[in-house]
Amino acid sequence: MPVGFVIATRAVISGETGEFIRFFNPRRDSWFVHFVLNESLIKPRTKIGHVTAQILGFNDANRVQERQILIQLGKYPDRPN
Repeated sequence: MPVGFVIATRAVISGETGEFIRFFNPRRDSWFVHFVLNESLIKPRTKIGHVTAQILGFNDANRVQERQILIQLGKYPDRPN
């Protein structure tokens, strides 16, 4: 593969069901439909939310810790603008 070549991944195939599940798209999807903030964890509400959170590591330990600090400082958004 040439240097700088990027493969755009927009979906996954579920290992459990074989179903094609697309990722969350902020240009067309509402964050609050697919996710909810529970303390410092981002919990998926839908299949789209689940695969997106898993692939992008929304709740990896470092991200949760950073999110906790931002929430304590009042710097983490909890509502759309």
